[in-house]
Amino acid sequence: MSDFHFCVEARRVNLLSLAHRRPRLTLDTCLLQARDLGFLSYAKPTSYSPQVVSAAAQFCFERRLSSDGIILTGDLATTGHQLDIAVARDYAMADAVDGFVSQANRATLKASQLPLWVLPGNHDKYADNIATPRSRNFELTFGNLMPNFNKGVAHKVRRKRSEHVGIVFADFCLRERSDASNKLTGPYGQGRVHTDVLHEMESRTKYLRQKFPGITLVWAIHFAPYDCGNSLALIDWTLVAKSAVINRVTATLCGHTHVASVLKSAGHTTYCAGSAGAIDQEYSSSVHIIRLTSGSDPSVSRSNFAWDVSSGEFRQIKDD
Repeated sequence: MSDFHFCVEARRVNLLSLAHRRPRLTLDTCLLQARDLGFLSYAKPTSYSPQVVSAAAQFCFERRLSSDGIILTGDLATTGHQLDIAVARDYAMADAVDGFVSQANRATLKASQLPLWVLPGNHDKYADNIATPRSRNFELTFGNLMPNFNKGVAHKVRRKRSEHVGIVFADFCLRERSDASNKLTGPYGQGRVHTDVLHEMESRTKYLRQKFPGITLVWAIHFAPYDCGNSLALIDWTLVAKSAVINRVTATLCGHTHVASVLKSAGHTTYCAGSAGAIDQEYSSSVHIIRLTSGSDPSVSRSNFAWDVSSGEFRQIKDD
């Protein structure tokens, strides 16, 4: 799952997201938010839909006996402000008291009792509402869900019967505004392939292959390693895409675009998750199940589930 955009202000939209709504909905939303949060809230990043994130937690809870873990590929929070990060933390780590609901009467992924791994997205690193990067609150809060984290890379190995599956996570968020193609607008949606992080990612991959012969390996990053337009670009994305093929990585998991997609090339599969709660994609929210077959000839497939407004649940739509 990816791109929840948790925030202290639920259902917050901004001027850009309003432009994509029907005129009647735009007017209604604008007046309600101005009344509750003030007109200045329209200059802030968009937040999340409580209904969708609750349905995502329910989805995980109901499938806890048939799943091996939960991966969140970034943008858990709207910004790296501690108050926003705290809302994301409670969703990930609050104890459940009734089904998938915490004592605060909010949904929690911890109810599933499944291993949970996370990595930051660009929003998680915002130090303010104008996308200045390098907030440290995400790592300080979620460090225990980023195993073996060092040099911008984490990894986890799971054993099932006699076979191993390894996941290597990497943080390609901007370090400075100057990392973006445009210092003013680029930091809002861009990432960059830092060569030191990529080299560490490759080193971990080789280390895991040596330690666990026959291991099936997956990479997880936030930004999409393909051309998705300048505003959402992972700068130098081709370096990651080529390295994944060279290092015989079975699949790359990502998010960021808020649009579920799949790209298969040179024996490698890239799965981009849709948003699991961002308010600007509320009615096209999605969650996914990844299935890996390990061994000498590993394979990967994905089942996709879309949020159904009428039932308030995620319904299966197709596999890819």
